[in-house]
Amino acid sequence: MGFIEWVQHADASTAMALHAFALDHPLYMWVLRFLTDVAWEPMTLRLVVAAVVVVLLRRRAVRQAA
Repeated sequence: MGFIEWVQHADASTAMALHAFALDHPLYMWVLRFLTDVAWEPMTLRLVVAAVVVVLLRRRAVRQAA
């Protein structure tokens, strides 16, 4: 088995194992979907950064806010 075949086999077996795990653990998948679709969405992160900048500016920490 060459390198490419080995990588393809490893990829396929990992995908099948993760898929089986996902089918057995729906709450785990709900949490991961929430994190990827809501918590780590670019707009959410931008709002968090904006809130941190506002807090820093209110504390007169201009250098850290910049």
